[in-house]
Amino acid sequence: MTAFWIKIIAIISMTFDHGAYHLLEPSFAYELLRGFGRLAMPLFSFLIAEGYHYTKSVKKYFIRIFVFGLVIEAFLLVIYFATGDNYLINTNIFLTLSLGLGALILVKGDKVWLGLLLIASALVIPVDFGIYGVLLIVGFGFIREMDRKILLSFIFLMLLNLIFVEIVPYLDNRQWYSIFAIIPIALYNGNEGRKMKYLLYLYYPLHLIVIFMISYIV
Repeated sequence: MTAFWIKIIAIISMTFDHGAYHLLEPSFAYELLRGFGRLAMPLFSFLIAEGYHYTKSVKKYFIRIFVFGLVIEAFLLVIYFATGDNYLINTNIFLTLSLGLGALILVKGDKVWLGLLLIASALVIPVDFGIYGVLLIVGFGFIREMDRKILLSFIFLMLLNLIFVEIVPYLDNRQWYSIFAIIPIALYNGNEGRKMKYLLYLYYPLHLIVIFMISYIV
């Protein structure tokens, strides 16, 4: 399985999650779709860590993700002024991805304390998935260079869920479904596959617009 198909699975998972959250009432279908949606964050985090390894310029990679996060935030601000619905910061996955990537760059660049400070900032800044999401990116960034990567990735996901679901009630019990993200990760062959660099950048705001429009129509 190439990185392209992992991205597609993550995008579908994210879409089902957001669609269920905004359009469905609590039900079996709601729980099923939101459970499937828990695969998105680990998969996106894994892809960010892979991107860090393969990109020619980590600085440009970070700037691209962070700037697009600001663009999405501007879009969410317009939604807020137009409807009064506040989706600022905590709906914007690109802010989480940029925090995690920034922390990975700093820690890998021997600026460990600055990296730890950036990780800790996720406890204050209410980004999507918070410190859990940031740690996923940093963790996958280190695990990819180790032996038995799949086993370590599974243990890593288990530990994060144990800490942030059971020990510290930071996320709800649905997050345990994220463990199944290990399946596409285990099937990953290390190849990029079909080149669609800006697929997520284009799809992310479009799917939010469609979901928000449907929620107001129904």
